[in-house]
Amino acid sequence: MMPKQKELWIPNDEVAEKIISIQIECSLNERYEKLENNTMFIEAIKRKDNSPVLEVAPKLKSTNILGLYERMLPLTKVDFMYASVYSKTGGVLNLFNEKISENIDIQFKNLRDEYVDKNKAINRWKDEPSELWSGLTPAQIWTGGGKVEKALLMDFLSKLTELMNGKQFTTKGAAFMNCIDVLRSWQLNKNEICEGKTPMEAVIEERNLILKDKIEFIKENNMECDFI
Repeated sequence: MMPKQKELWIPNDEVAEKIISIQIECSLNERYEKLENNTMFIEAIKRKDNSPVLEVAPKLKSTNILGLYERMLPLTKVDFMYASVYSKTGGVLNLFNEKISENIDIQFKNLRDEYVDKNKAINRWKDEPSELWSGLTPAQIWTGGGKVEKALLMDFLSKLTELMNGKQFTTKGAAFMNCIDVLRSWQLNKNEICEGKTPMEAVIEERNLILKDKIEFIKENNMECDFI
């Protein structure tokens, strides 16, 4: 899944697992010739199974990785409800964030208190930048990243490894805080992978394009979704 992963400096097992999940989330939004230039996300909705994944990567059959893909495929109505956002990775910009749950989403709670109609609260909440997700909106988090973000993830991990290898820290917490500082600096500096944009700008741009395509497909197929 991740080239030279063993050579990369990763702070803990939880982050290592999240890296794999982010890569899978991005892979679901990439277009593949084997799927007639469609994405695994869209094809999974059409077929209602995991066959698009196996069509693109047949070697994943009977592997644990396939199980991870299956958990992220949009195969139930729940995957299109607002609460599904809390199961998303958040992508590279949120690599070191703790798991988010609805009960700590104060922004959503405040909107629920403001609106009698829950749907109106959701409609406003989905497009408001959130501190829980490094300034990304819930809709951008729900839709996931793509090819560019996956490349940026590897670029960041290489940069992190370069800066952290051989360093000594008094506590695990100190090492983790250092990782966050590196990420915050990296995401605001222009990067050749995204043609001179900053990683943050490129991530937002790509997620907006992916979201636009998903919304178009969902509307065309008269599907219910809290993020349209």
